[in-house]
Amino acid sequence: MDVRVEIADEAAAFRSAQEALESHRKRLADLFKKARTQNIGPAEIERLTGHLYTKEHISRITTGKA
Repeated sequence: MDVRVEIADEAAAFRSAQEALESHRKRLADLFKKARTQNIGPAEIERLTGHLYTKEHISRITTGKA
């Protein structure tokens, strides 16, 4: 396969992955905001996800600076 085609394919896949990641970040930010209104903190989120999202992580995700 021509390397130009491979580059174009990989670049398209990369853009698609970036768009999907941003979509997931926005959805997670919305959920974190809802969790805050229901008094669900980082410890409960860690229990649900198996990953510790500190207050700083949550802030960065909800402000779009993640």
